[in-house]
Amino acid sequence: MSLTESTSPPATPDEVTVAALLSGLFEVHALWAHKRMVLVRGRFSGSPEAALAELRARVASRDWRLSAEPTGSEHLLILEGRSARRFPWLSLSLFLLTLVSVVFGRPATMGSLPGVSFGDLVLQELPFAYALLPILLAHEFGHYLAARYHDYPASLPYFIPGVFPFGTFGAIIVARHPFRDRRVLFDVAVAGPLAGFLVAIPVVWLGLAHSEWIQIPEGAGVRVWDPLLMKFIASFTLGPSPGEGWDVLLHPAAFGGWAGLFVTMMNLMPFGPLDGGKTAYALFGKGQRWIAFASWGALASTLFYSPFWLLWLCLALVFRLKHPPTLNDERDPGRARFWVGAVVAVVFVLSFMPFPFSI
Repeated sequence: MSLTESTSPPATPDEVTVAALLSGLFEVHALWAHKRMVLVRGRFSGSPEAALAELRARVASRDWRLSAEPTGSEHLLILEGRSARRFPWLSLSLFLLTLVSVVFGRPATMGSLPGVSFGDLVLQELPFAYALLPILLAHEFGHYLAARYHDYPASLPYFIPGVFPFGTFGAIIVARHPFRDRRVLFDVAVAGPLAGFLVAIPVVWLGLAHSEWIQIPEGAGVRVWDPLLMKFIASFTLGPSPGEGWDVLLHPAAFGGWAGLFVTMMNLMPFGPLDGGKTAYALFGKGQRWIAFASWGALASTLFYSPFWLLWLCLALVFRLKHPPTLNDERDPGRARFWVGAVVAVVFVLSFMPFPFSI
């Protein structure tokens, strides 16, 4: 038996292999490795189209991603090894646990109600789960599908089980590496809240259609702030208020829609790691930091009236207000994305609640 060196190409690009692949096709000005990828900045030798076609042919035998982005007079090449595809057991398990926590965990932490058993409470609150979970699913898969469209490696959503008031702390998608440019960053960031908002509209409409006006003693119970979208839809489904001392008793499905709008609003805050921070950075680059600082200050001013935002303001500082740069900040997002950004701003206004809860 003789030992022979394996001739199979490496699963992950390395600097030496990439430099050899680029020989004669690309003049390297800078080359560095980042996790499972290698980034190269420089110029194509001869025609960029012909050189890129030849480079793609060389990479075809290797299970790598290849992208080329113009950066002024140069190009940025990104070569990345593809992760082995496995069944998403963790993502599926967390979603099933979240389904259980929304359907059973939330009612279990709501406290006992006179004459209402736990089983009856679960059945009564089921429409909340039916309303909220589709909004969250649409939001997260909006991100995921946009990432897949751009061949950007992102995980499936990881849902987080929780307790009262929603039964979940939302979901996250894990990004494998920094975004290639501001266009990809924008598309992935806005796809989530736009998809979730589109699903929230019929959910809120259906929920409010089953809600009703009731007379409530002043200062009794916990009240939620109605965002503009719910006020607008309620004007069609419920009509005007019967008078002073009356308020809307939200059907569980309407409260699920409200919770979906609440999640949309929180995600669209223009802070670093949130969808709003990503969107602002994609459109305005380093100007995003000033938008984040101004927004943080505006929310801090509301603490004189309600302590609701205190925890959120602290978390924003912990996770940073500024968004990190993309691999190619020089690529302009384009005029069309500014128009989409205006639509996202309208979604934020329609979902915004200055004081979500009051007692």
